[in-house]
Amino acid sequence: YSLAGVPFNMTSKLLLASVLIILFQCGEGTIDDKDETCKAAQMLQHTKATKTRAPPDEEPSDVTNVLEAGVEVAKVEVDHAMQVSLGNFKVCNHICKTPNEHQWNFCTKKCPSGFVGGAPKSLFLSYWDQGDCGRHGDDWHADWCGWGGVGSKCKEKKPHWSPWCSDNKMEIESANVPDWWEPWHFKVGPDRHNCRFAYKVQFKCGGSATTAKVLQIGSYDECAEKSGGTCCVKPQQKLKCNRDAGNEGIRVNSNGKDFGNERLFDTYNGDPKSAKFDVVHKGDKVCVTRTDATGWKMRLQLACMPE
Repeated sequence: YSLAGVPFNMTSKLLLASVLIILFQCGEGTIDDKDETCKAAQMLQHTKATKTRAPPDEEPSDVTNVLEAGVEVAKVEVDHAMQVSLGNFKVCNHICKTPNEHQWNFCTKKCPSGFVGGAPKSLFLSYWDQGDCGRHGDDWHADWCGWGGVGSKCKEKKPHWSPWCSDNKMEIESANVPDWWEPWHFKVGPDRHNCRFAYKVQFKCGGSATTAKVLQIGSYDECAEKSGGTCCVKPQQKLKCNRDAGNEGIRVNSNGKDFGNERLFDTYNGDPKSAKFDVVHKGDKVCVTRTDATGWKMRLQLACMPE
């Protein structure tokens, strides 16, 4: 694989695909001498039909020309893919190491597989929203605060268990919690998107603890190294990911809403929240397999501890 994540063995495939696309666009009729791209592609088509009549010890000049043209086309395709991927890496490295909520939307949808970024504050947010209006999904981590028991569970300054802190403990940073007998009245808010909450509690790792990093896996179809329902990626840095890191309540990516029914933070792409994954390490790669189906559409992100 190249630095951009493009397999070197894709060159021949890109060559063939590019020629076929050109033939489709140009047709098989008369061509203009100035249209060298169409000319080269049609020469290749002609060569395939007549190459059995070529002398075995002599390479026809039109074949050489076509191959040279095809190599140039393939090079452009690969260069473009590398530029896009490298460009995204540069932007991700700039804004996704410590992203705010607005930057996080870009980080989730644009950073390439294997990218390792910082964890957004929303990863440590717990809320119970009215209906399904929360930006990060319905009742995002609401169970941390015990729903109706929020008054006793999340008003006290006691640590909570978390897989995203090196000591497995997170503490309350801020809490917007109503009186314990009325959380279901949804008195918190509305926010600027007219969403009301029973409570919103922001957590964080303790001062001496290390916070998890976010590993971009992406969708199965986008995976450069996949086989039999398993996708493997090589992280930018050495990480330790738990086997359940892709499961509901532990994975990083969400399916939240923004304005109206537009899901700004929706990364599920039709996959259910209940999708289950098995995450294992194989050498310097992290390999993910969905266990309740084959493949996935979501832009999967894992929270893993740096080593």
